[in-house]
Amino acid sequence: MDIDKLHREWCIRNEIKIYPIRLTTASESYKIGVTIGNDSEEKGDHVYPVATNKVTIGVYDKIKEMQQYFYDLNKITNTK
Repeated sequence: MDIDKLHREWCIRNEIKIYPIRLTTASESYKIGVTIGNDSEEKGDHVYPVATNKVTIGVYDKIKEMQQYFYDLNKITNTK
């Protein structure tokens, strides 16, 4: 199974939504929003480009990283 798909589907099943929020700028820049269950939206402070480059990670790669973080956090929390 595709590991990114595993993390993404786990987040969906557990009502963890991680998504890009486009900023109104001349270039394509995004922040990341996170909603868990019925809690209010949390917005990150960092601004991401669309694609990963030599300087910074792209917004969609960062979302995959965050999905893995929540998946791994749950795995650690539930094995103690």
